[in-house]
Amino acid sequence: MKKKKKTIRELFHKDRPRPKWTPFQDITAQLSSPMARQLGIDAKAALLASTGNLDSQVFRNSRYQVIRTPYTLDDGEIAYNLSIKSIDNDAIHDWRDFQRIKNELCGKECEAVELYPAESRLVDTSNQYYLFAMPEGFKFPFGFQARMIIENPKIAGAKQRPFEPDNRPTDISTINEEVDKRELLKAQQKLLEGKSNADRMADQ
Repeated sequence: MKKKKKTIRELFHKDRPRPKWTPFQDITAQLSSPMARQLGIDAKAALLASTGNLDSQVFRNSRYQVIRTPYTLDDGEIAYNLSIKSIDNDAIHDWRDFQRIKNELCGKECEAVELYPAESRLVDTSNQYYLFAMPEGFKFPFGFQARMIIENPKIAGAKQRPFEPDNRPTDISTINEEVDKRELLKAQQKLLEGKSNADRMADQ
């Protein structure tokens, strides 16, 4: 019998189940930082040293600890830098979790990016990840322009994991018959049309 290939999560976490997602709690006032203990300073001083911003806040739930640091844009709007690490400091980079973090700490209609920088300004010091979140209402001139979610694609080469029950979208489409495939093609055409419109706006 052919041995099933393990996923990245199984390789790193073996049989450990993921904890159920819990709401984020602001723990800024109860900080306990290993870095602060090592340097002999209080945790808030360590937070200031790492972010350079007195208004930074630290949030924690069952899976992640996030430092949310605000900064002011040229037009006066507030954007956020989200510094994300897993509770056990493992190298976990789960796109759905990061989308949920962005939604809960910055807003569902906020758009954020993860930057893969030039090597000349690369920062890679720990299992920590960063999202740069713009104010709600701002839309980047790239990316898909329409929403489409599929949970069980029956298309060659496509694979999708199920959603967690407490975070399952209500507008999931299931592509499993020829009629559904035609609907998928229509949806893809809509996405492409939206992208073309965005490209034209960016050129103006």
